[in-house]
Amino acid sequence: MKKKNAGFTLIELLVVVLIIGILAAVALPQYEKAVEKSRVAEANLILKSLADACSRYYLANPDGGCFWDTIDISLNLPEADFGPGNVANARQGKYFWYSLETSGDEIFGCRGNFDQEEDWDYCLYFTYGKNPGEVLTRSCQGRNERGRKICASVCGRTPGGDGTCIY
Repeated sequence: MKKKNAGFTLIELLVVVLIIGILAAVALPQYEKAVEKSRVAEANLILKSLADACSRYYLANPDGGCFWDTIDISLNLPEADFGPGNVANARQGKYFWYSLETSGDEIFGCRGNFDQEEDWDYCLYFTYGKNPGEVLTRSCQGRNERGRKICASVCGRTPGGDGTCIY
């Protein structure tokens, strides 16, 4: 009687590797999308906190401007590396940098490092009201193809021609 060797053939192993490769190719983009959406959710929380803090400040000081040193919260974000002629009211977070607009009622956060504008994929904008808790609009602006895809995912629809959508 012949003894049969136990094990897998080369073809069986190749088929398994091929199936794993196909599953990884499908799953990886979805994983990256989910990770980026979680980063957007974190940025939205920070932007909402900043908008509420600015609204509270304007409630007490109607003629004052919203600056990092005048709001009543501390996010422990280091100052962004401004460079000549750049926004001086920005702070760098882990994945986004955040700015308080001194001239109006808008705050925003852009994905990437402050000093590397060419790497900003997208920016999130909050226009807030003068009363605490009142956020008038939230928008996402994709600055490149990747950013537009992320904004489409955040907004639930394709951004307009300039890459902006309101959510």
